[in-house]
Amino acid sequence: MYKFVRSVCSMFMNIVFMPRIEGVENLDLIEGGYLICPNHRSNWDALFAAIPQKKQLKFIAKDSLFRFPPLGWFFKKMGAYPIRRGHADIGAVKAAMTILKEGFPLMMFPQGKRYKTIEVSQGKSGAAMLAVKMKVPVLPMGISGKFIPFSRPVIRIGKPIYFDEYYGKRATSEELGELTDKIMTEIIALVD
Repeated sequence: MYKFVRSVCSMFMNIVFMPRIEGVENLDLIEGGYLICPNHRSNWDALFAAIPQKKQLKFIAKDSLFRFPPLGWFFKKMGAYPIRRGHADIGAVKAAMTILKEGFPLMMFPQGKRYKTIEVSQGKSGAAMLAVKMKVPVLPMGISGKFIPFSRPVIRIGKPIYFDEYYGKRATSEELGELTDKIMTEIIALVD
């Protein structure tokens, strides 16, 4: 079902928005699971992030999207897992770890919610924590432009970020904050 829906959505996005995609070659630099971390300006961002992916993309999404049962069923079929925003959701963390261990890409918005602009200070440390704990790279992504028909938004995929000097260690809150700032800085560099 995922492949069919992704094909239909990609065709729709390519016809209606005609996005320009840059940096697809960076996807080939990674084997196994990884975190894809785009900026978050619009409800369209998840679809834009999925277009260039070669593997099935899994998501962490706010739990309110799952409250309407048919929509919740659909999101789960598409590889989405609910998270309670603003809480330490152990179930969502375990699901994310399983996804990465199984070799899938996992999309997380480091900003946590939509913002019209992007700043380093908006980053949440969940992506950095998972990257260190699961020993996987972070692939930054910048999505910019207008989200109106035929506007040609730009999707830029950056080079993978590895935090291997922290693998096998327990990173402090301060260190995770620094790693999060690095992720956010890389994303900002990819946004027009």
